[in-house]
Parts: sequence; C-alpha cells; structure tokens
Amino acid sequence: LMGSADLLRSSAVTPAIIRDFDLFHRSVKAVVKAVGAAERPDSASLVGAFFAKLASSFRPLGLKVLSLGDLEDSVFESTEPVGPARKEYLSLLEYLVAKGTGAVEDPVGKGLTPSVGHTAHWRIQTLVATFLYILIRKDVDTPARAVTFLGRSLASEVVTLRQVCSRAVALLQTLQRNGHQGSDVCEPVREILVQPEFCEHLVQTLALDQWDETTDGGREAKRGSSGIGLMSIGRTLDGDACWSVSLGRSWPRNWIPRSRDKLGIVRVRLFESFAKAYGVDLMRGLEPTLTKLVAKEHGIPGITKENIRLITAEIVAGLARGLRADELSDHQGSQIQQWATELLQDFSGQDGMVNGGTMIRLMATGGENSIGARVVEQIIEQFLKGPILDLKSPAHSQARCLRYLQCSLADADFRSVFGAKVVAATMPELTSSEIFSHPLKHVREENARCLSLLSSFSHPKAQEAYMQAVQSVADRLSEVANLDPQSDERKARSREGETLSRWFEVVSWNGDMVAFSNYMGTLLPAVFASLDESDAERISHLRFALSLSAQARLRAEVVDEVVDVSEKASKSQMWKIRGATLPFLQVLAFCRNFAVPESLVRRLREVVVNLVADEQREVREAAAHTLIPMIRDAKQQDIESIMDFFTFQLEKTKPARGARKAKMAQATLVARHSAVLGLSSMVRSAPYGIPKWMPKVLVALTPCISDPPPISTSTRELFADFWRTHRDEWAIHKLSFSEYELESVMELLIAPSYYA
Repeated sequence: LMGSADLLRSSAVTPAIIRDFDLFHRSVKAVVKAVGAAERPDSASLVGAFFAKLASSFRPLGLKVLSLGDLEDSVFESTEPVGPARKEYLSLLEYLVAKGTGAVEDPVGKGLTPSVGHTAHWRIQTLVATFLYILIRKDVDTPARAVTFLGRSLASEVVTLRQVCSRAVALLQTLQRNGHQGSDVCEPVREILVQPEFCEHLVQTLALDQWDETTDGGREAKRGSSGIGLMSIGRTLDGDACWSVSLGRSWPRNWIPRSRDKLGIVRVRLFESFAKAYGVDLMRGLEPTLTKLVAKEHGIPGITKENIRLITAEIVAGLARGLRADELSDHQGSQIQQWATELLQDFSGQDGMVNGGTMIRLMATGGENSIGARVVEQIIEQFLKGPILDLKSPAHSQARCLRYLQCSLADADFRSVFGAKVVAATMPELTSSEIFSHPLKHVREENARCLSLLSSFSHPKAQEAYMQAVQSVADRLSEVANLDPQSDERKARSREGETLSRWFEVVSWNGDMVAFSNYMGTLLPAVFASLDESDAERISHLRFALSLSAQARLRAEVVDEVVDVSEKASKSQMWKIRGATLPFLQVLAFCRNFAVPESLVRRLREVVVNLVADEQREVREAAAHTLIPMIRDAKQQDIESIMDFFTFQLEKTKPARGARKAKMAQATLVARHSAVLGLSSMVRSAPYGIPKWMPKVLVALTPCISDPPPISTSTRELFADFWRTHRDEWAIHKLSFSEYELESVMELLIAPSYYA
C-alpha cells in the first residue's frame, strides 16, 4: 500500500494524470480503496499526502474552475452536454457519494448499492468530501446527491470533514451566483438548513469545534490527514476568494484580530455566506436555537457559558452581515437587533469588551442595506440620546461603553454630516474633567481611543466641535499650577496628563496624524505642562507621546507652530519641563532636517544652544547630548559659528591668573560649564575623525581640567571619550595636529608614568 501510494504520488506531477481523465478516475478509486483498507495510521497519512499533491496538480489557482472541455489532450474529445467525458465524470461523482454514504460493492459487478443503516468510516467520508471539492466543475451541474452529502456533513463530528464541506458549499454558492452552475444546484443545502433540528445540531457541533484555519486544531481522535492537507491547498486555490468575490463583504478597515479577540472569523464568514445565499429561510431554521441560547435557556454539554456566548455572537454577526434589511419582516429585524443588544450587554471583562467591540465592527461593515448596519445605527443613536457613561456603574461597564462607542464609529463616513453630529454630541463629555481624569486607568485608555478616532472626522462642523473641546483641555492643563502633591486636585491633574499622553500615542500609532496635526499646536503646551510629574510611568508615557508626535507627518505651518510652542516650553520656570523638551526637539530636528527651510533648522539649534546654558545642571548636560547630532548634520559655516560662540564664552569666563583655585561665582561657573559642554558636543559629533576645527577646540579645553567641578569633571570625561574612540588610528589622527597642539593634548590623553 505504501509503495503504491508513492507511485501514485510521483505520477501526480506528470501532465498525463491531469490530461487523461480516465487515469484520474482510476487514481481516485485506488486512493479511496487504499484508505479504506489501511489499518495503520501512517498508511492513511501517506495516502493523504498523495492526495494533497494530486489536488494541487489537478486544480488551477483561483476560482477559474476546470471544465472538461478545457482538457486539450483528453482521450474524450466530445464537448457535448452529454458526452463521454461528462458521463464518466458524473459516474465518478456517483461512485464517490455512494462510498461516502456507506455503499457496498455488488458481487455481480453491477455497481454500488447503498447500505441501509451503515455509515462509512470517517476517513472515507473525509476523502470523499475532499475529492468532491476538487471535482466541482463549472460546465456540469453537481448532482443533488453530492450536494446533499456535502450539506449534511457540515454538522459532522469530524473536524476536517466539516471544514472541507464548508469550503465545497461556499464554492458551489459562488459558482451558482456567477452562472457557472444551475440556479437550483444549492437547493439541497437550503432544504437542510431550514430544518431547526439540523440547525441546532450544527450550532452544537460548531461550538465544540475550536478549530482555526491558521492551525491544525480539532479533536485528535477524529482528524483526517487528507482533509488537513486540503486546508492548506484551499487557502491557496480558493481560500477566502469564494467568500469575498461574490458572497462576502469587506472586513473593517485597519482591523486586525488581536490576541484577546476570540471570535472565530471562519464561522462568521460561514454564516454570512449562508445568510446571503439562503436569506430568511436560514433565519427560520436558526431562530429557535438562537433564541434559547441568547436567553440562556439552553446549554450545550461540554461547552462553557463563555464559549456558548461566543458561538452565538459569531452566528448573529454572520446573519447581520449577510441578511438585507428589506427582505426581513419587522419581527425578524427586531429579533436580530434584540439578540445583538442582549449579547453585547452580556459580554464582560477585558475579553468580553474586545469580543463585543469586534462583533459591532463586523456588523457595521455588513453593507449599507444590511441589518447589521441598522443595528449599529441604533447603538449610535442610544449613545447620542443621553450621557455616554454612567459614572455610578461598574468600572468594566464604563470601559465597555467607550469601546462600543469607538467600534460603532470606526467604520463610519468621516466626511458625513452625521459624523459631525456625533462629534458635537460626544466630545464635550469625553473631554470633561470627570471622564478625562477618571480614577480608573482602563477607562482613561478607552477614552483616549475614542478621542483619537473622532479626530479623523473631517466635516467642517466636526472639526469646529473638536477644536472647541481640544481648546477646553488645553486651557485646563496648559498652565503649571503649584498644587499640593497629595491633594485631590493634583492627583486629578496628573491623571488628565496621562490621558493626554495616551491620546497622542493612540493617534500616532493607529489614527490619522495628518488630521490630528490641526489640533497638535493647541495641545502641545498642555503636554509640556504635564511633564511636571513625579510618577515615572506617566513621565515615560508623556515622553513617548512627544517622540511619536515629533516623527509624524506635519504640514509646514504646523511645524512652525510646533517650534513656537517648543521654544516657549524651553523657557518654562520648571526645569523638568525645560529638560523634557530636548528629546522632542532632537527627534523633530532629525526628521525635518531635509524637509523644512534651513532657517527653521537653525532656530531649533538655537533653542538647544540656549538650553546648554541653563542654570540647572541636568538640563545643561541633556542639552549637550541633544546638540551632538545637530552639529553632525549642520553645515560647515554653522559649525564654525557654534565654535566661535562657545570659544568666546570660554575665553570670557577664564579665571584670572593666580585665581584659578579661588571659588568661582555661580553665574560664571554656569557660563563656563555650558561653554565646555558645547565644545564637548562638537568633539563628540565626530567620534572617528579629526575635522579641521577639532585641534583648536581640544587645545581650548585643556586649561579647564584644573577648574572646579563640574567643569573639570566634564573636561576629563571628554578627553577620556576622545582617546577611547581615536587611539586605534592615532598614528594617522595625530598628523592633523601641530607640534604645539599635539603636546598640549597628549598631556591629558596619556596618564603620566611612575618611571617618567
């Protein structure tokens, strides 16, 4: 058996097995018999591997299904509707269906006779279903018995059999819709799905199936290797094409299922395609089961309440996406809306909130006339009628409301008048101090997501309403207030600063930063003012938000406004705020080095140079590090201008002869230290080379080694760094120095020897 499978597998790569349908017919029967006779699991797996190779060779890519007349070198030359090739094809289908339903060989040799009360082995059923799947053709209607076998197998207990049959039924629906199959080819499936008993069994079976199409999951005891092989082929050949080309609608934009998202997209897609193909008939079949599950009157043995809620949400989402509102009665439409509302209210916790939000987005993208879109419109109307949050409700309920609001609006038309109405109604509440400084971190994060989304609405009235709300936040947070760190007002302000930083972060990662840039200049002063914070985590979020904002795509006028705000923040009375502007300026200058006028780059550099002379040592040293890449990217004339400025300042603060050990005035100490730091930034900007100006700078710094700290400390660190980066090629670098310069510098580079 194993040798025969190897032979068949090797022959599958040759064109003969594709061109000669008779040879393919014989191969199919040989494989079916081989799997039926296999007692060892590895033998069946080997035959399954052969089938995977055979299927990939026989089926073309995409939805362009083979027709018998397309086989150019076929031994059957007739292309008539009832030609020999079609008779042979239909005969093969009948043979496969009979084997899949448990038929037995007639000893006289007259064919196959169905066996009453007998069911074929699950491996045979899976293999038959997979062969039927690859044999579906566009020029010959699939027999009703074959369609019935595929339809009833949708509720099979065998995982792979269910998956193969769902792909085959989806392909049949697509071919029927495209006119490649008869208009009634899927009627057997409709007749099956309208039966409430079958639908109940189908839902129970799917609830037990935690299989995902990206894995080989399922119950190990009943997993067919050939079906698993077909799944990888099906994704390449048909995959989502059957669903997206003619049956399904697009998924939500910018939407990626997250790790916490447990909704099975495969099942949503399955019921969406069924709903669009069979309409209200499917609704009648599922209504009794769904009503019981939503009302929690009916459980499924072996399934937790959470998983029952998930499978119910998947089915309702699929129905809401696939059913048209105009084809449903008022009772049916209100029934789906009631199911969706009760399910959304029943979700709880972090996972439930995410799953409920995903369900809303799936319904919202079902199409303009889908019942799902109507349901989401009702959800939005409920938000507009009253307060979004009930501050007395449980915490998870408040966070869930904000997530549902975000998901309801995520796929709306950002340019519509309705969008402007939503922004005008929601922004004042979302930016109020009660919600903006909400005591629960989870609620503040969800609020930031909502604010980020609403910034994308581009209708003029929406932008006006958004700007008014932004201005209220800026007025409330821009001024630095001296408050008691333990007071409730100070804690609320700290929480508002964290919400503001989350707002910037979410916009930068997932939002429309170009649209948000209209409000960036107004909010930046509030971000800088919030940096006067003692909480390390919140400070980290604020700095990260500023870094992302500096990298954003900004218009020229917005960049000018941002620089004005940054320059003002660099003159703040709080040294923490002055120091926190430096990383923002560094990223802003680097990202705009070749995109803005040179005058603006010089202006940014001047702000940093002024901060090098700051009275706070931490700010001076941070500014010196920020200045390094700015000098490296500057033009030669700008570098010389910076060198002249700091050299003049160093010479101006030079202590008188004999007074070097005397105590230096604080103002002089700060000025001289800033000059040393500025010249050190110049040296560090060229760590592996010796520009023409560097010897003069090093010689000018040598007398500072004897100055009081922190001047002498910074000087020693500079010469240590210089020697570390230049000593490997010092034989070449020292040629750039004159004899006097080399002698002055070498005294500080090499420690004196005891024997010298």
